[in-house]
Amino acid sequence: MTVAINSRNTIPFLKIWVVSWTGIFLLLGVLGITTSSLSLIAANEVGSVSSASVMSGEPRGIRSDEFFRSTPWDIGLLKSGNANFVTPFAHQNTSLIYPDPDSWIDYVNAFDTIWPRLIPGISISQEFAFTWWTPIWIALIFLPLLLVSMGASFVVSVCVTTLIIASPVNAWWSLWISPIVGFSAMSAYLFLLMLSDENKSYLLKSLYILGSAYGHFKLLTCYQPWVIVIAPMILLTTFTFAVEKHGWKRASKSLLPIVVLFVFISALFLSKNWDALTTLTSTVYPGERRSSGAFVSTALTWGAPHLQILNLSPEIVGTNPSELSSSFSILLIASLAILGNRSNDLRFKRFQIASGIVVTLWLVWITVNLPDLFSNIPIISLVQPGRAAAVFGIVSALFFAFSTISKDIDYLKTSFGKNQKIAIAAGILTGILTGLSGLALQDSVPRLGMIRVTLATIIVSSLAYLICLSKTRAYGLIGLSLFSILMVSR
Repeated sequence: MTVAINSRNTIPFLKIWVVSWTGIFLLLGVLGITTSSLSLIAANEVGSVSSASVMSGEPRGIRSDEFFRSTPWDIGLLKSGNANFVTPFAHQNTSLIYPDPDSWIDYVNAFDTIWPRLIPGISISQEFAFTWWTPIWIALIFLPLLLVSMGASFVVSVCVTTLIIASPVNAWWSLWISPIVGFSAMSAYLFLLMLSDENKSYLLKSLYILGSAYGHFKLLTCYQPWVIVIAPMILLTTFTFAVEKHGWKRASKSLLPIVVLFVFISALFLSKNWDALTTLTSTVYPGERRSSGAFVSTALTWGAPHLQILNLSPEIVGTNPSELSSSFSILLIASLAILGNRSNDLRFKRFQIASGIVVTLWLVWITVNLPDLFSNIPIISLVQPGRAAAVFGIVSALFFAFSTISKDIDYLKTSFGKNQKIAIAAGILTGILTGLSGLALQDSVPRLGMIRVTLATIIVSSLAYLICLSKTRAYGLIGLSLFSILMVSR
């Protein structure tokens, strides 16, 4: 299932993927279609907007953060070009939380949000649609490009991307995962492009440096607890891959201008918003609160396959739908099974080891009750275990993609019997974790009955078995991707 970047089977499909999603992105923008839970129709009726927006689906209370906070801000920003509409009780510098182009460096930060204003003759609805889909388009394009360039197959790359974008935690947490994955993948891919050919023109290299540094910079204003969990899996693994392929000296030399430019624009941005940063860090959350690793309920860590029930707006006890949303952590089991089939060769790539360290770190953080002294660890202690568990499936999916990359056909060197035994064991373990998570989820969602839990457990366990075998991996991944899409499609 592993196809090299220059494979004749990979490049045409990858081009079709990029062109197709770019065309869909442009079409949705022109038609003004979004999946926002806030329609512009009410504003249109009082004459403040030239045309009504088109909503795909229906307003959902599960995404209240989106239609109460981010969407009104984006619409106001697109209509006025600045954030003068903000309440006077708020801090005047808002760019650390929401974009506010009140200076050239803040305009750079806000560019991915307000760029549609540069298109002449379009309505606010169309501008908002382009803004809405921009981070999703970036993730859909650059993550497959990155994974394929590192040696993953086309099927693995697009299915992992789909599982991340269509994961419940992304769909129901106002799509906050998309920019983190998109900008991280963009930065990493452009870095690899710069390394791929030393004879590139200085102009082309400068564009790669600028794009990669900008991607790093944009991570500063994404949701930091999830940036800390997700971004290292992409950035650290890519750099380790570059060192392994091109050598430490060349990889470091290419990374240096990106780091310098990133530090420069970040310093300018933070100095411009220093008062706001000081205010933010002095608050309890997210400024001063620190956490240590702790066991997180299986309902959150492994419960994603059961979350279709949230489409029915059921009674929820002691929490809310967003807090229950998670991602497909079961891909960790499939990753371990694939690596287990290759264990006799002991030829794991260094970038696979690096990604394994990252996923192990967060697995420990969400499963082991660590002493309070671990809350003093810099950066990591900013992440609550519950927040890490919600996106653990994202890093698991990325780890799975990296685990499938192998220059040699190692699967042929292990016996068919061994492959079958490991796949069966992985399927059973996946079924156990999925079943237990469903039972635990019933405490918060009483309407989740045993029929739903049993059906999801059987489906996911069967798909995990298929994924673990190289000959059936594509069928398992496509099935799991469709399962995720259907679960959040409403």
